Amino acid sequence: MKILASPASLKGVLSPGEAAALLAAGIRRVRGVEVGEAPVADGGEGTADVIHAALGGEWLTAVVSDPLGRTVGARWLLLEDGTAVVEAAAAIGLPLLAPNERDPLHASSRGLGELLLATLAREPTSLLVCVGGTATVDGGVGMRAVLGSWLRGTPIRVACDVRNPLLGARGAARVFGPQKGASPAAVVGLETRLEALEELAPYRDLRGAGAGGGLGAAFAAMGAELVAGAELVLDVIAFDDRARDANLVVTGEGTIDATTFEGKAPGAVLRRCRELGVRCELFGGIVRDGYDAHPLSGRRALAGEDLVQLGEELALAALDFA
Repeated sequence: MKILASPASLKGVLSPGEAAALLAAGIRRVRGVEVGEAPVADGGEGTADVIHAALGGEWLTAVVSDPLGRTVGARWLLLEDGTAVVEAAAAIGLPLLAPNERDPLHASSRGLGELLLATLAREPTSLLVCVGGTATVDGGVGMRAVLGSWLRGTPIRVACDVRNPLLGARGAARVFGPQKGASPAAVVGLETRLEALEELAPYRDLRGAGAGGGLGAAFAAMGAELVAGAELVLDVIAFDDRARDANLVVTGEGTIDATTFEGKAPGAVLRRCRELGVRCELFGGIVRDGYDAHPLSGRRALAGEDLVQLGEELALAALDFA
């Protein structure tokens, strides 16, 4: 019996690697079960760590502005082929703010622009920008004010953690604004602001345009290629080969809801397992809307214990199933 632990991050609580290690620790409590760890990501927080684990590279740090303009150190990854891997969340991520500081009406993407300028100083061959996990919904206005035309001529791929458009019922403001601290009135204001950005209008309906609070559309307007972050990461870590060798794959994230299946890593893992004919079990720190997944306690302080216990329970059940 072989089980592959392939969780994404539990945002602000556990990284993908930490979550995978905890699940694996629980699975190892059961005799007769082998376990492998293949943490996953989708363009949100932890993506650079997952890529580094697979490909190596050099970590570098730049001093930039956080979403509220305070100084913060932001890591980025330089791969051996010269590609710079940049996480927007390293500079303007939601975990950088206390819950009472979250205010997307005032949060700016300026720090991401500063981080990209720092990477360009190293003359990378290309950029891979991971746009998930931000505290902002400004359509990249702050970022673009810093960058100007600096990105011209640099090949850019943007790893989008969701497929949402820029505007509308499934857009950046209405779906993700409340998660970032926006009140119902603020959501209306954010939508109005995004709609007024005429330079983004041709890109509003692209898959991933609404990722990162509209960063997807902003990068598309600068000539970048938007790609599905989860699919990119699964290819980088050779997920299919590892899953084929397993009897069961376990994946999940902090919250299971509709967005899980709109570009997030656990949804991509589940789909690939179905295509490969491999059993897959899904978990969530919180499970909403009646989705078929194993709920954890929902208590952040107990997330580690919850994952160890879940790993053991799923391993025992897998033996019974076999």
